[in-house]
Amino acid sequence: MKKTLLALAAAVLCLVPALARAERLTDKELEKLISRIASEEDRFRDALDPQMKKAIYRGPTGEVNVERALEDFSDAAEKLEDRYKKDYSASTEAADFLRKATAIDAYFKRDQAATRGESEWNRFAENLKVLAAAYGTAFPMPAGAPVRRIGDKELVAAAEGLARDADRLKKAVDTGLKQDKSIDKTTREASVRDIDLLKNDARALKSAVADGKPATATATQLLGRVAKVEESLGRTPVPAASPILGVLGGKASLVAQAFGMSSPPAR
Repeated sequence: MKKTLLALAAAVLCLVPALARAERLTDKELEKLISRIASEEDRFRDALDPQMKKAIYRGPTGEVNVERALEDFSDAAEKLEDRYKKDYSASTEAADFLRKATAIDAYFKRDQAATRGESEWNRFAENLKVLAAAYGTAFPMPAGAPVRRIGDKELVAAAEGLARDADRLKKAVDTGLKQDKSIDKTTREASVRDIDLLKNDARALKSAVADGKPATATATQLLGRVAKVEESLGRTPVPAASPILGVLGGKASLVAQAFGMSSPPAR
């Protein structure tokens, strides 16, 4: 158990620095980005050489009709814009769109002279990188990469759950450490205080996300706090706290994923 806790804490601590690189898009910001991509997709197609649209090239999976590929790409962009809603993150539609965009990107990156529309595509692709990050992947999209958006509502629920779990954990740890006469008062109070701070961080994250405010720094602090609590309980285990810590760790993993971090290992 101790090794598992320490491994989980170390994983979270290693992942936290990555969080500072980019701010997570809120649902409203993502909606605007998707609409902008759908509009710019039209301009990109208009900029292409008409002859190029009629071309057929051999891709990794066989011959590709460029015109048909562009039509499929346009349809996927429209479908993503239509289906993305506050209560539906459209992860399936985003995955389909990003796969089609990756195929077009591969076409432009072939060994050939620059073609009309390539510059427009390169500019367009910058937005696709942001879109991919919002769905937990990269652009160009690696084969078989999972694509999932943790929306604001789901993230708020996770933060709220973390605060509740912290309350339960505090009671279990305080009781357990009081019963262990080998644990001094200073160590017990420090452990309980860290759990209180974790609860405060969870509430702050919930508030920031619910209000549409930047929340990356708050999430960084929360995940660091989770790691610290788990490391502390790895040194001084409390049997009654272990199942609560497992539930709490699952919600922390979801928060990490929402902010573009890999999930800690399963307990």
